[in-house]
Amino acid sequence: MHHKGNEVGSALKGHLSEFVVNALVNIMDFPRSTIRVVVQEVNNDGGMLACAINATCLALMDAGVPMNGMFAATTCTYSGSKLMLDSTLEEEQVCCAS
Repeated sequence: MHHKGNEVGSALKGHLSEFVVNALVNIMDFPRSTIRVVVQEVNNDGGMLACAINATCLALMDAGVPMNGMFAATTCTYSGSKLMLDSTLEEEQVCCAS
């Protein structure tokens, strides 16, 4: 059985860290340094990627990392003629697009 959590992990690894470091964090202020944010999934009831993105922003802010701006995310799914915000995991798995 294929789990959607694996896709979320791949998306986080491939896109979130690259976007945050390159676009929002002033990397010139940290020469020869690494900024690492670890997001650990405890429970996935839906909206995992949005939750991880929001947690990353808050973690960077709490650590005092200077950023060019803040960022936030939400989950939006489309199923048939219905647009849903903050959908559950079951709704995400059966939707046409998210």
